Amino acid sequence: MVVAVKVIRAVKRYTESAKIEAEILNDLKKKGGDFNYIVDLKDWFLHRNLGVENVCLVFEPLGKSLYDFLKANGYRGFEIGQMQSIAYQSLKALEFLHTLKLTHTDLKPENILLKNDEAIVVTNES
Repeated sequence: MVVAVKVIRAVKRYTESAKIEAEILNDLKKKGGDFNYIVDLKDWFLHRNLGVENVCLVFEPLGKSLYDFLKANGYRGFEIGQMQSIAYQSLKALEFLHTLKLTHTDLKPENILLKNDEAIVVTNES
């Protein structure tokens, strides 16, 4: 199985936040998050080496962030259909969180991940 691993620096406030993130993502998954455009946390674990403890979050492999995709394409905009799809999926995820009385407090292009890098091809020339 291919996975993506997010390794959190061994700084107390970061590791505490990562553990909370794992709890929230596990709870969201139980409540149907994997069908609501929420990233799929497969597992998490602590990695200890030379007295340093890192939190590792294991996710489904995804493509680039929306920001990295835009940057790689010279900041060209999306076609209307592509933008509608991104907006729809983002709003459905936020709607799901809202039904659980949760608020995403760090919503930005860096935190919106494409399913894969080939999913969107920018064809318009600006």
